[in-house]
Amino acid sequence: TEEKLQLLARYTEYKLQLLARCTEDKLQLLAWYTEDKLQLLARCTEDKLQLLARRTEDKLQLLARCTEDALQLLVRCTEYKLQLLARYTEDKLQLLARCTEDKLQLLARYTEDNLQLLARYTEEKLQLLARYTEDKLQLLARCTEDKLQSLA
Repeated sequence: TEEKLQLLARYTEYKLQLLARCTEDKLQLLAWYTEDKLQLLARCTEDKLQLLARRTEDKLQLLARCTEDALQLLVRCTEYKLQLLARYTEDKLQLLARCTEDKLQLLARYTEDNLQLLARYTEEKLQLLARYTEDKLQLLARCTEDKLQSLA
């Protein structure tokens, strides 16, 4: 009976050692598999974040170029209108110089009204463009933040 118990003890010890080796092998295999998956996930996430950053940067550059183009166009149009108004005013002043003083006073009021109207018009356009640009930048910032949060 003692021999059977010793044999059973040795058999049990062998089985436990075998089970321990198998468990250790499986745990190492699982650790390697998990590490590989985590590295792959990190690389994919990093690639997606870099792509998103490039796309966002491209969109911001495009928006900046469009805004700059719009401002330059507005400046050119305003400049042209001011030159046109200046030529028109100069022609009218030369004509009125040949006329009476009453007509000169009338033209001065007319020119002042036009300049004030043009100044108000230009200021309103610039304010509208500034609000439009700010709204677009805020919308782009929110979209970028939402995308980054969805990736996280």
